[in-house]
Amino acid sequence: TGHTIFQAKAVDPDEGANGMVAYSLKQNPKNLFSIDEQSGAISLTGLLDVNDGSYQVEIMASDLGVPERSSSFILTVSVHDVNDNPPVFDQLSYEVIISEMEPVNSRFFSVHASDKDSGTNGEIAYNIIEGNTGDA
Repeated sequence: TGHTIFQAKAVDPDEGANGMVAYSLKQNPKNLFSIDEQSGAISLTGLLDVNDGSYQVEIMASDLGVPERSSSFILTVSVHDVNDNPPVFDQLSYEVIISEMEPVNSRFFSVHASDKDSGTNGEIAYNIIEGNTGDA
């Protein structure tokens, strides 16, 4: 939070106060965004939620003239998932007993894990890292 994510820039060819531009947010979902009135720099004021997908922020630029003139546009802020959740197994430990007569390459056991991240960040690869003696 607090860093600039977008820089709005409006130009008013008028002179004096009529040409000075002030920025504001006309639409600010969940009050997650702020704008510097003079520079137009847009910052985050809170954490974005990947489950929301995107946010529509309406940015308005107004001159300081009388009467005031303004225009606005919609900024779409898309939220992409980061890999911030580890995979979790359904159980903490597993125990398997199999017959020594079990055919080679037979499927005798399976485990399941889940990951709260979405997309490729939620994909899980399984590897045996210990206990695979004799290339069993």
